[in-house]
Amino acid sequence: MSNSNDSRSGRTGRRSTVARWANLPLVKAIAIALGVSLFGLLIAFHSDAKSELHKQLMTASLALLFGACFGGIVKMLLDEAVAEKRRRDDAAAFVANVLADLKKVYDHVERARLLIPAHQSAKTYGDEMREDVTSGVVQLRNVIRALQGRVAGVPVGLQQLVRPEVAEMKRYLLELMEEFCGEYKHLADLQRFHESRAEKLAKAFAEGSADIPQEQMPTFVWSAVKQLPRLSEFMQGGREYQTRFIGPLDAASAELRNAHATLIGHRW
Repeated sequence: MSNSNDSRSGRTGRRSTVARWANLPLVKAIAIALGVSLFGLLIAFHSDAKSELHKQLMTASLALLFGACFGGIVKMLLDEAVAEKRRRDDAAAFVANVLADLKKVYDHVERARLLIPAHQSAKTYGDEMREDVTSGVVQLRNVIRALQGRVAGVPVGLQQLVRPEVAEMKRYLLELMEEFCGEYKHLADLQRFHESRAEKLAKAFAEGSADIPQEQMPTFVWSAVKQLPRLSEFMQGGREYQTRFIGPLDAASAELRNAHATLIGHRW
């Protein structure tokens, strides 16, 4: 039963292919030209070989026959060259877009890595994790999804090389997010207590208690934040950050740049 279905589907596929070819204007024009030239040759063969009509029919029919075949072949080759160029341009644009997406991810993550220790607050930690790091994760997921589909003109090997590197970057950021999800509620509570205490100290200072030493200002929130192991390693740009985010980013970007250079016809 399955063999019968396969054979029917094969015949259907061949018929649809023939139908598509038959609908092409160029194929129709060549077929008409061939029909006319063959008809002219048939008349010429049945006419007097020494007559002027015979000579003219033979000359015109052969010219039409060779012109139709040669012109059709040249036209098909030109069309294929144009289509191939379009495929290469589309593939180059796809690779360039993936490179741009990875650059955006790096910009988001690097912004978070610099701002969190600069502001030294649980609020900035929460804002940057929710905005920049989360944006990086979402963008990496989109890149992985794009690399999973077959893209015309893009070497399959390139997609297979880049996808694991991007997946490793995503895993690293997800581990940072996992730590954030588990710890932020406690840190946010500390932040509220910190703000309340800071407000009281500021009020006392405004009322003339200028002898309040600086060390009395609350620093316990930032101390708790910077003790988070994954976040601390991230802010310091440590080994995990270098090998699981920067390293894969550089490797993927290098493969994509080389592919893009090949597609556009020159090396960067």
